[in-house]
Amino acid sequence: MTAGERGRVRPEAVGRVIALAIVAAAGVVGTVCLTAYVGDGAHFLHRMLVEGGFAFGNADRTFSAGVTELPAIVAIAVGGVDAGAVALIYSAGLMLIPTAAWCAAILLHWRTPLLWLFFTMWAVVFPVSAFFAVGEYNLTYALVALAAALVLRTGPWTLAESIGLAAVSVVLLRSYESTIFLGPVLIVGVVLRMRDRDDVEAGRGRKRATTWIVGAAAVLLAGGAVLGLVTALWTLSPVGGGTFDQAANLSLLARDPRVVVAGVAVLAMILALAVSSRRLAIAAIGVGILAAIALLAVPIFPSAVPRVIDADWPYPWMHYNARIAVAVLLAVLIGLATALRFTRLGVRAHDRVRAAWVVPVVVIVAMGIDFGRTCVEFRDWTHDFAQTVRSRAGLIPFEASGVHPRFTWTWTNPTLSLVLWTREGQGVILNSADYDGWEPFDPHEPLPTVPARFLAQP
Repeated sequence: MTAGERGRVRPEAVGRVIALAIVAAAGVVGTVCLTAYVGDGAHFLHRMLVEGGFAFGNADRTFSAGVTELPAIVAIAVGGVDAGAVALIYSAGLMLIPTAAWCAAILLHWRTPLLWLFFTMWAVVFPVSAFFAVGEYNLTYALVALAAALVLRTGPWTLAESIGLAAVSVVLLRSYESTIFLGPVLIVGVVLRMRDRDDVEAGRGRKRATTWIVGAAAVLLAGGAVLGLVTALWTLSPVGGGTFDQAANLSLLARDPRVVVAGVAVLAMILALAVSSRRLAIAAIGVGILAAIALLAVPIFPSAVPRVIDADWPYPWMHYNARIAVAVLLAVLIGLATALRFTRLGVRAHDRVRAAWVVPVVVIVAMGIDFGRTCVEFRDWTHDFAQTVRSRAGLIPFEASGVHPRFTWTWTNPTLSLVLWTREGQGVILNSADYDGWEPFDPHEPLPTVPARFLAQP
């Protein structure tokens, strides 16, 4: 490499910096826009403020929920903060902790051929589902990506890598049901890494104490897969509801342009890496780019969008429904990265991985803009909701509140009202009149208001 070549800025290098900046910025924007208020998040925040401790909704997800709730719990215990500050800290736990895991996974492969696959993982997972921030799957998928990044590195296991994988595996033990298939995918990578001839030769003569730690991590991952299976079977049983909650409903998922773009992006990367024809590879890259551009055009030109797509998207339920679809895409990409790392496919396809870098960059830019726009619109919606609550008193029928329904969750309006109070006696917006499902409390009875010390006096 000549001095001139060393001094020249390559487009790919610029692309990776832009992509990493968007990954980090998405976590920051999600935090400052207070995504902890989205959906069930208002309920868990209310419980933490009232009870002063962790608020677990599912015993099989306590580890992932505990990690994201810990900063807010510490703030509550220390004191001197109001409900708004706790909401900001809780949002940071829900957004910045997974974002840190994603950034770590990406940086671990900053100089390897697998970098753009890890960028693609983020692009098809986080912006598609993470707006529903309270979902335990957000941390689960980020930690799965981090575990994959550790497993797919080259060279003998280091003590730091082994401890990191074991720590991640502990959290994944009780995280989310998708570990049914994500756990085994990681275990395959662990086994292949431990059997890799080059790694074994490089580590020969060294103490292999790390092998025991890695083995323990594999056992924990297997345990997470088993617990995920048990939880999923319970969910599918009549006692647990007997449904996937529409998470696997393809007709609904197809209405979400972000899911469609994520699927196209994964397909474009697979084709770009698998086909030998340069023209086919270029065509695949072009399809991925066009799909990402179309994603940005949907809110701008709704009249040009096919009727099968809801142009006034995305509602919170769309992010919630996407949680299983993105896990499948994540598993596919980890499987592809594993094949590139441990099989002959990688020898032939490493250059193609780099050649396809434009696809993840364009998709990341499009998804990042969409995610940021959604968060900002939610912040404005929350402000309107809070203004209505703080300017009135008593029970307010939702239909008479003037609040736009876009970001409302079916059962959390009264709870969100209480955590937005700045003084006692302010208004409580009821759920929609046609909702007759479960509610955490009866708003017509004495209200479980948050302690007065959390109320920010105007």
